[in-house]
Amino acid sequence: MDRIEFHVLDVGQGQGNFIEIYEGGVLTHTILMDLGYSQKSKKAALASVQYIENELNSMIKPTIDLVILSHSDSDHISMVSNLLGRFTAPGQPPVVGKKKLTIGNAYYSGERRLYVKKRAGDVLGNIKKYFTDKKQEAQTFSVNYKTLSPKPMPPWQIVGDVGLHILIANTTIANRPFVNSRLSPPDPKETGRPDGYLVNTSSLVVLLRYEDVGILITGDATGITMQRCNDVLDVVSKDPVVGPWFKEIFMMTLPHHGSATSTFGMQGIKKQANLKSLAESNLTKFAKYINPACITASADLVRTFKHPSALVIGYFADATQNYDPFYEDPNLGDDLHFFTAYFLERDYRITTNNAKTRPWPSASAWFTVESEANIYSTIYFLANSQGDVAWPAAKPSFVKAYAGTPRAYGVSWKFEVHGSGKKSVNPSENRKLPLATVMPFPAIARPVPAQAIAHGGGRAGLPPMALSAPGHFAQPFIRPPAPRGGIPVGLRGLRAIP
Repeated sequence: MDRIEFHVLDVGQGQGNFIEIYEGGVLTHTILMDLGYSQKSKKAALASVQYIENELNSMIKPTIDLVILSHSDSDHISMVSNLLGRFTAPGQPPVVGKKKLTIGNAYYSGERRLYVKKRAGDVLGNIKKYFTDKKQEAQTFSVNYKTLSPKPMPPWQIVGDVGLHILIANTTIANRPFVNSRLSPPDPKETGRPDGYLVNTSSLVVLLRYEDVGILITGDATGITMQRCNDVLDVVSKDPVVGPWFKEIFMMTLPHHGSATSTFGMQGIKKQANLKSLAESNLTKFAKYINPACITASADLVRTFKHPSALVIGYFADATQNYDPFYEDPNLGDDLHFFTAYFLERDYRITTNNAKTRPWPSASAWFTVESEANIYSTIYFLANSQGDVAWPAAKPSFVKAYAGTPRAYGVSWKFEVHGSGKKSVNPSENRKLPLATVMPFPAIARPVPAQAIAHGGGRAGLPPMALSAPGHFAQPFIRPPAPRGGIPVGLRGLRAIP
């Protein structure tokens, strides 16, 4: 059976995407798009690397046809060398227990020198070892490179029956050019500390198409990156051939793991009174153009990052609700599943079972909520965040406490597209978390009733409600998220509560 499987891997705080292309039920081609972790989430990353290794070993001749590195941040590339080291390279003597792996092509965005890491080594240099042609090098792109405008070009790359197009690559910021060493080895004289925002802005944004179905991979795109994408889409949307492609986006990875800081970041734009409004309208425009059926967020619980942001998710949630749910948690039924996101304090109002409204949450934190919307996070379920909130909700009802049923903490998501056009979404468990575990989030600065924490972690003396507590909790209405002072973001099926 012909199909593709797009895996959004659970690597903790990081990103790893692995595409498997099947012809006649046989795995014939693969694509690797980023593979890295940070913030002490190596255990999750190693489990996902093991999955890729197993899949490659199932091939008669293990092959990665195409490696794409969206940018040079460690949480996107740090496990590439680990994966490659599990195989021998072309021309190397055989090693017992290791198969030979070949890589067809490799592309990257950003500065060449930044792909040399203290722990992961020279990632691009290690990739080079697995080319059959020893003169071959990983390749980069010219500044603001694109293949869809002003006139759409044929696919930038074709792997099996999958075509890939560049929406934007190597985006730069005015008056802040980066020096690109291109294909040359890293220059030891290039010691300047990288500009983190600029590195993220240079992220490669790729459209993958199979059987008229699109998947958009955004790397760590910032507000400026999306602004460049919007410039391309302004032109593309009017094209009679390419325009309709963006009406069939099956899945999109949230830009920068769903970071609110980067998504609304518009560095390099001259300061103006309406800069905040510009950032909001920029994201709104991008979300409207892409209109994805599903969105994914690969992240972990890192206090300094607060990924993925429920605020950012809200901009794309309306689109996801134009489609029937692709996945139903069998323990929930009713087309429901869980996702986990970072909700800002008092950004919502909820209606309880006694018809009273109150702000929610009482403190900014990660919360697990149940939803019908096609929103999928690699952090699936927090043991201390029992989802007494349903998001979005069509009507008030009661939600049982989710005690006693072991659930996956971290999952990888498989987005499958068949040659017939059939699509499906399914998770696979990557990490477990005992139900008794209480995560140390958030650090609550003032006393609040334990129940008001809505099962988020509390500080000492303010434990979350007992996981075995009997009874039901109110399933509230939630006000759609809106940047303070900005444009309200609508969610279909929600009732706004003033």
